[in-house]
Amino acid sequence: MSILPKRGLAPALIRPAGRSAWAEAAIQPAIVLGSSILVCIGCFVLAQPQIAALASGSGSGLDVAVVFLVAGLGMLLDLTMIITSTRLRMHLARGKRDRGWAAVVGVMLALILTVEGMTLLYFGYIVAPAAVPPGIVPTIQGIHNILFFIRYALPPFILAFLTAGVLPLTIEPDDRDRATKATTSQAIAALEHELVQVALAPDATRAERIQALADQLAIFEHASHATPDEIARNAELIRRLRAQTAIAPDQSCVTSDARDGNVTQENAAPDEDEPPLVPALNGHTIRRGRAPHVTISSDALRDNE
Repeated sequence: MSILPKRGLAPALIRPAGRSAWAEAAIQPAIVLGSSILVCIGCFVLAQPQIAALASGSGSGLDVAVVFLVAGLGMLLDLTMIITSTRLRMHLARGKRDRGWAAVVGVMLALILTVEGMTLLYFGYIVAPAAVPPGIVPTIQGIHNILFFIRYALPPFILAFLTAGVLPLTIEPDDRDRATKATTSQAIAALEHELVQVALAPDATRAERIQALADQLAIFEHASHATPDEIARNAELIRRLRAQTAIAPDQSCVTSDARDGNVTQENAAPDEDEPPLVPALNGHTIRRGRAPHVTISSDALRDNE
């Protein structure tokens, strides 16, 4: 039997609770888009005179070089922010062993986030100066001077951090255990999806559906840490369903070979059109409406003599 679902019968794939496929697919584009926007804003804040000269048509090659250099430094800053974010998560997941490296990476990430936040704050002041409360205008204006020192002095520290502070990737035992758990969960989810497809297939027999239900219950019992009473109740349910379908608990389900005609005498189901069995006078059973096949034993012959 093919387990491929017919049109309109395919169940939804099993996904983590609260997961959105669209949101998951948008993570990488959002990172690229956000980094590009931050680079552009950094250029606008730090190279505003050069950009204005280029926009008015009076810019020179030096202005173009300055804009590209500022953009390159901004890309370096944003890439380091992404790297430190992923490495911080890795070090925190490894626990006590990587606490020191987690602290180093955390300090660098906090510094970069502070610089980017100040850059965005000053960009907002440039775009809408009237929206800034008058009491903090001198402070906002001083951000540009601070950014001049930080954004131009930070790249050498970033290069040193990427060289010495970012450790080569290694597979730790905890990493292996987490990966094994994730792949095992995916395999169980794929099996569960396949069992649902079997149960919903229009050409599936009742026996095959019962077997798929039994497999699903086994997966559920393991995942939910079922109690012995729940396991016993599930086993009783499967036993009753099989009994109603005249299938022994230890027998396998009828396969597609049986529907193709390759059925042996042992596992062949009785023909529904045949007459029912009724008891005969000699203790044998015969089918109603048919002449019984009578066998005479040697003891019966001696009694007749």
